[in-house]
Amino acid sequence: MKIAVCGWYFHEKLYASLWRVNQKYPVFIIAHGDHELLKICDLPYMVKENKGLEWGAYNYYIKNIWDENDSVLFMHDDMELLPFVKDYEIIPPEFVFNFLSKIECDQAYIFQTRRDEVLNFGHHGRMVFMSERLLRILKRQGDLPFDKNNEGYTGQDRKPENVKFHNYGIMAIDEKFREIQESRPGWKLLQKIYAPSIDMGYRGKFGNQKRSIMSHLELPL
Repeated sequence: MKIAVCGWYFHEKLYASLWRVNQKYPVFIIAHGDHELLKICDLPYMVKENKGLEWGAYNYYIKNIWDENDSVLFMHDDMELLPFVKDYEIIPPEFVFNFLSKIECDQAYIFQTRRDEVLNFGHHGRMVFMSERLLRILKRQGDLPFDKNNEGYTGQDRKPENVKFHNYGIMAIDEKFREIQESRPGWKLLQKIYAPSIDMGYRGKFGNQKRSIMSHLELPL
């Protein structure tokens, strides 16, 4: 498994973890802007203008970086990997990549919990696994569906006139996954996998800040 990271928030602890696993799971960072951390983290990277948010970065990786060998874990960089306990032993946080590398499907959205899945309507671009055979199809078909006019709009400010809905990318790619699934009945796409030891930030926010931002997404029962 390879790891493609959309560099946006440059969370230092995550980059330290990525450095530790790079030899086993080759990492490449597509950064939306230059940052001092990129120069010292000793990981391969490139700085690319933000066109289409994470899906523009993932599209670039598939077309220009991926060597058509092995599966890929696509992910944001505002995440915290947490240690966990197994058989009364504290396991280092980076071991979660061993778990993710053993995914036996063609595509899966990774969530921390079922609650996160519900709040994100069952799909997001924060962490997505894709198999080698799926990536071959996507690369052969050309660009992923993403909004090339979106240069950073995430729904928080006034929408630029030439930009589509800020979640256009995930909605469009989810539809593409459904089309591929329907044409290949034996394949397994649109899977959901939970990884409790991954705290996925919400636009760079963690903890109480993240919870306060996301609280408005929950519907009263």
